[in-house]
Amino acid sequence: MRTISLALVLVAAAGNGRVASARDEAPVEEQVPSGVWKLEVRDRVDGELQGEARSVPLRFRVIRNRVSGHPADDEPDRARLTGEVVVGKATVVTWRQDNSNIEGYSSFCTGRVVENGKIVGTWHDTEGQSGDFVLSFQKKQPSP
Repeated sequence: MRTISLALVLVAAAGNGRVASARDEAPVEEQVPSGVWKLEVRDRVDGELQGEARSVPLRFRVIRNRVSGHPADDEPDRARLTGEVVVGKATVVTWRQDNSNIEGYSSFCTGRVVENGKIVGTWHDTEGQSGDFVLSFQKKQPSP
């Protein structure tokens, strides 16, 4: 009897070690598609995503879990984004934004995919500020 129980445990452990989640069903390209996103930022870290927010359009490109991008407004060269998508029990997206118009300024965002095309998290910057954000997918990016 012990041999059979041990064999079942070994067979169960032989999988890839990942715990299935709802996010496992959607590929990264569906969870975090390339295209134009709307970033809504708040100046408080409190988990409350209600109230006044600044809104910035961003253009994200996701290739093999790597994120690159820039603002999708009239000044795309004022900042560059680089980051990654990490898939586990939850899908986490993290990126750094370096602004060319403010010397030495960078901001850092880390969020969790709560549904395909929607990321919720917090941001911090090199001036000591921080807050919550919501990043929502708006439209597909045309192929280059």
